[in-house]
Amino acid sequence: MAALALAAQAFTVHRNFGGDWTALFVTSADRELPIGLEAHRFHETMGYDGQFYRVLAHDPLLRRVDPIFFDAPALRWRRILTPALAYLVALGRPSWIDPAYVAVTLGFLALGVFWSARFCRGAGLPAWWGAGFVLLPASIISLERMTVDLGLLALAAGFAYLARGPRGPALWAVMALAPLARETGAVLPLACAAEALARRDWRDLGKAVAAGLPGLAWYGWVHTHVGSDPVRFVDQWPLQALLVRTFDWSAVPLEASRQAVAGGLDQLALLGVWAALALSAAAVWTERGVIRWAVGLFCVFPVLLSYPGVWAEAYAFARILSPLALWLALMGFERRRYVGLLPLALMAPRILAQLAPHLLGDGKGWN
Repeated sequence: MAALALAAQAFTVHRNFGGDWTALFVTSADRELPIGLEAHRFHETMGYDGQFYRVLAHDPLLRRVDPIFFDAPALRWRRILTPALAYLVALGRPSWIDPAYVAVTLGFLALGVFWSARFCRGAGLPAWWGAGFVLLPASIISLERMTVDLGLLALAAGFAYLARGPRGPALWAVMALAPLARETGAVLPLACAAEALARRDWRDLGKAVAAGLPGLAWYGWVHTHVGSDPVRFVDQWPLQALLVRTFDWSAVPLEASRQAVAGGLDQLALLGVWAALALSAAAVWTERGVIRWAVGLFCVFPVLLSYPGVWAEAYAFARILSPLALWLALMGFERRRYVGLLPLALMAPRILAQLAPHLLGDGKGWN
């Protein structure tokens, strides 16, 4: 699957961007870059998140790069896992770092498919069903735009698989790495801690707490160096931002156009969010095990998130909620209740539609 993804990336890079692989990071023409880090530039756009993680991969500890090159330094720096791995794989050599970043992203895809396949096989289903991992929004978007979401999604798949058996070092490593991939990764050690507390298993509780310490320490270190985020992420009222966005159709033009199709599919994807919340509530009520706790805790994010950029388009909220969609699908597979695929079925069309312009030689996509 990783080989197919690499082939697809190579196709769009050579067809649309003249063989310049830095185009995958979607760097805005208006964005200032550090000396020596020039990239393919996109005009009339703000670019995308990958442009910041590329800069971070070239200097993970920000010893030479000034925080002014980031839109939200603390937020980007907390998500250190993929950039740091790219730096390590490249042995710190600047000319190797961009290819290493792509390789790390593909490696996470392979891991996610592997763990999903093992979960499906353990549930008595064909292992090839695990290949569906590539259809999750975070997988597609990370491959197309080099965001860091695929790292957390792969770890979420590993968490689902490893938590079903004896809890060995691999599970604790997954939980320790998850908060370093993205803040929502803190759900993994928190879920394990909550489940252990409910069972009064003090040993597992201690391990879960210990697994969360590296992420907590890193967040503290980042805060001491660049301060806190300049944006507000939490609403005063639960579901406020999601409700407002759901009933706001102003972004859907009335005339037939790419924007109309994209806007309509964004609204469909929002229904996927509501489906995920409903299925999560049912899972918390009826399921058992640590994934139940993970699903319940993860729902806190869509319920409380207020930042407008999160809800503006499916390319933002669908990739953030991909771990939740994955867990719901895997639980559905295990119980033969395929309604668990509903959130993915509603969110995937908008993400897949984004790939069509690449095939037509339009690298700008539909955004």
